[in-house]
Amino acid sequence: MTANVQWEKFKKEDPPSEGAFPDEDEIKASELAFEADMELLYTLLESDERLRVSYEEIKRLNHRNAQLTISMHGLMNDKNFCIKQIKQLQREIDRFKKMQRMNLVKP
Repeated sequence: MTANVQWEKFKKEDPPSEGAFPDEDEIKASELAFEADMELLYTLLESDERLRVSYEEIKRLNHRNAQLTISMHGLMNDKNFCIKQIKQLQREIDRFKKMQRMNLVKP
């Protein structure tokens, strides 16, 4: 099937029915269930010393990972900026050398 045939078939299909998407009550119930599950998980983690220490270490490592990721993005931006500058300077040098070969500029 070509893309146009697939698009035409998609356009002809009926839109999703009203029950296809969760309503506000279902979303709220899902959020409450998630919060209850997380509270139970935290209670479980706090009940055992080894689990609590492990959980604290995981939180610390996740925080450090986020810091390093942000730092890496900054360094990559700096690197890309430097590469652009180097390319621009190389173009200027090449232009100058070409003009020098044509005896338009004296060294």
